[in-house]
Amino acid sequence: MEKDLSEISNKLVEATIAASNSTTDESRHLNQYHLREEIGQGSYGMVKLAYNEADQSYYAMKILSKKKLLRKAGLIGRLPPSKRGKARSTPLNNVYQEIALLKKLDHPNIVKLVEVLDDPGQDKLYMVFELMAKGEVMEIPTTDTLSENLAKSYFRDSILGLEYLHFQKIIHRDIKPSNLLLDDQGRVKGKPLDIWAMGATLYCFLYGNVPFDNANMMDLHRQILNDPLVFPSSPSIEKSCQDLISKMMIKDPSQRIAMQDIKTHPWVTCGGNNPMVSRAENCHKVTVTEEDIKDSVKHIPRLEALILVKSMLKRKSFRNPLLTTPSTGPNPT
Repeated sequence: MEKDLSEISNKLVEATIAASNSTTDESRHLNQYHLREEIGQGSYGMVKLAYNEADQSYYAMKILSKKKLLRKAGLIGRLPPSKRGKARSTPLNNVYQEIALLKKLDHPNIVKLVEVLDDPGQDKLYMVFELMAKGEVMEIPTTDTLSENLAKSYFRDSILGLEYLHFQKIIHRDIKPSNLLLDDQGRVKGKPLDIWAMGATLYCFLYGNVPFDNANMMDLHRQILNDPLVFPSSPSIEKSCQDLISKMMIKDPSQRIAMQDIKTHPWVTCGGNNPMVSRAENCHKVTVTEEDIKDSVKHIPRLEALILVKSMLKRKSFRNPLLTTPSTGPNPT
């Protein structure tokens, strides 16, 4: 029996120490991931290159602050509806619901969320995404703009991803060229987008700068709300493309061009010669179960807990060895 307990103790500690190795040193290991250099930075946190030693593949690991997520009401612009008769969810549980949904998204133009690791003792949440080998489409401002044909290809990819997300009732409002990533075949995978921002992004593809620009945020908002959209004289862009951008960036959201009309627009379809797939072909409904929510996050065990478990097994007792109580007779264990 003592030998069995010892073997259980050693195996448990060896396995879980490997799993929690980097809760104190995230620059090296986190579970099976070897964390390397920083490859991105966003409003939610940094992104690091991560090497998975189990499958010998590279991933992008986004390191987020749970406090920031809760302040911003989660990760995406959608929360699964709560079921009647169930207890009210906590804000962190709402984040887990969103993670469960994101993990089930499956589309060629959506970056795949592989898994999420949570350390209950720290403020950090670790989201592991497939690595997009070619990185961002472009950074702005730039003079190295895209050709109209390449911009159209990226735009069509993005629209398919956007349609799929809207089908799931997901809206993010943070689309820009640096949030569009390219895989190793040069195909765009779009993060959650919306139509106005996609129009502004197409403008950036072609002109290398944003359509409205002001260092003062109040003045920038005023410009967006009131100033007309102006197209530079150079480079020369098809009028039909400018027509599409204008319709996507109409000030009044109720008058803005709809997704289906974008997909059939003459510029997008090359005058009808290159039609896009239908919504039925492009979209499938994602449902999230209670089991999905339960399994959405892997909790990283703390090293202190592992030492405690080993001590308990060694003593053949589940009494906490760190707690002392007055002696009242023989130990029942």
